[in-house]
Amino acid sequence: MKKDLLAVGVCCTLACSTAAAAGTDALGAARDLALQLVAEESHKAAAVEFRRMALLSEDPAGVGGFFWAAAYEYHAADEHQLAARMLDACEERSPGLRAEALLLRAESALAEGDDEEAEFYLRSLQSRAGEGDAALYTRLRLARALSGQKRTSEAISLLEGSTGTCADARQAIAAYERGRDKTPWVGGVLGAVLPGLGHAYSGEYANGLRALLLNALFIYGMVETADAEAWGGFAVISFFELTWYTGGIYGGVDAAQRHNRRRMNECLQAIDECAEMKADLKTVPAVTLTFGF
Repeated sequence: MKKDLLAVGVCCTLACSTAAAAGTDALGAARDLALQLVAEESHKAAAVEFRRMALLSEDPAGVGGFFWAAAYEYHAADEHQLAARMLDACEERSPGLRAEALLLRAESALAEGDDEEAEFYLRSLQSRAGEGDAALYTRLRLARALSGQKRTSEAISLLEGSTGTCADARQAIAAYERGRDKTPWVGGVLGAVLPGLGHAYSGEYANGLRALLLNALFIYGMVETADAEAWGGFAVISFFELTWYTGGIYGGVDAAQRHNRRRMNECLQAIDECAEMKADLKTVPAVTLTFGF
């Protein structure tokens, strides 16, 4: 009887050891595949592998890191809703990664154009950030979120007295603040007064010249067909002229809106180029961030 019990105990130990070894091998294989996919920039597939690693891991403290890595890769693949789900799991399993999760949530919000949500996360992060690269990066991203909301004075004040990349970002924001947006309704009115003038108001001179020439051509056709009393041709040409004329009015409005978006995008791009955040996924489940300025 004792021999039977001993045999059962040995079998159970061997089975557990084999299962643990199999789990370790599966985790290692998933890690290798995930890193290969990261190198190939197959971000969505890499996120799936990091997510699988979280499910395979037997280390409760490391699970959150795998979920964070999955969120990071989903963010790189522009799958921001999936990234948010992974960050929820990350914070639930590893509360110690709260700061890293907030930073990635802010990046996803900025990528989606939700500057107010990004500001909320960055304000929360700023309250717990001390000094160093992470604090500097947080301040720059907060300035970016404020600029996206056209709160440029606040963004400039936030970066006041800073040097280096913060000074470059502050100059980009100040340059935007010195410029002026175009008024869409003014572009529309000018397009109604003279075809193409609304485009020219917003700096789109080629489009303005094209609109002017086309309208002039159709008006010439209308005059010629009217003189020849070719009323069928007159009606057709008048229809197309009315279309081009009204299109020029809306074009003047759109040109002003494009000008304003272009100005804002140039400012935001200049701020984005001042700093970048990268994660060293080779250290996962440990979350290692580096900041470039």
